[in-house]
Amino acid sequence: AMTLDAKAEVDGTLSGPDARLNLHAQLQPEDATHSAKPMHMKLQAQIHPWHQQALGHAQAQWQALNLAALWPGAPHTTLTGQATVTPKGTTWHAVAQLNNKNPGPWDQKALPLSQLSVQLQSHNAQWQIQHLDARIAGGRVQGDGQQTVAGWTGQIQIAGVQTRQLHTALSAAALQGRIQAEASGPKTVSFTADLSSAPGSEK
Repeated sequence: AMTLDAKAEVDGTLSGPDARLNLHAQLQPEDATHSAKPMHMKLQAQIHPWHQQALGHAQAQWQALNLAALWPGAPHTTLTGQATVTPKGTTWHAVAQLNNKNPGPWDQKALPLSQLSVQLQSHNAQWQIQHLDARIAGGRVQGDGQQTVAGWTGQIQIAGVQTRQLHTALSAAALQGRIQAEASGPKTVSFTADLSSAPGSEK
């Protein structure tokens, strides 16, 4: 089992209405010095404890991140990427990009995701997916959506997703089409799917 070394530091001041704390955290294996590209994750954040919007800015970076080393049962991954969260008034903006060097099917304890780019915005505790672009199972998934009082409304476009790269027990096919969600009433969301398949790769 991998032994992880976690460190966190906080500096700043708590006095006055403009008090600010700076958080620095880092996670890496204890034997990271023996690897050319060791797994590590860094987090930096500014916190304004007396403001209504307490989080001033946050940024995370990760390299060669293996989820299986952090959570039992999680897929084995080699993730590299970054994410930022920035508030503006009562609105939050979040951007994240990641790459997975070793994608694979779920049943082989891997993650079929190879790339992800996403932009999010939150206003009045409701989220909006402004941009979603993912490379999954040899294909591409793109979408956007909006959270409302009734629920989520949005759409996902699917192109060339290889089912055998999602799970090896599935018949080989390449999925194409669209899935749409629409809030049709209080806490009610209707889903519409228009999907087709063609013979896919056996890999």
